[in-house]
Amino acid sequence: SLACGRPVVTQQSPAYPQQLLEASPETTGVQFIPPGDSRALAAAVRSLAALPEQLARLGGLARTSYERWFSAGAVQLALQESLQ
Repeated sequence: SLACGRPVVTQQSPAYPQQLLEASPETTGVQFIPPGDSRALAAAVRSLAALPEQLARLGGLARTSYERWFSAGAVQLALQESLQ
């Protein structure tokens, strides 16, 4: 979804970069919720549904987050750095 420029709601996980986990959804287009917290999931989805005029902006931020942390180039660079 990030690569497609869509806002994302997902559970917190150590698999995500710490900077992304700590950033505001208003700057990344990604909203993290605690694992297994169905109320937090419902609240996050409701908040997105309540602001349809913000979805395009959040989607653009999500695409930028993808490019920064998950694109092929970003993953390649992170792998190279970890192997040095």
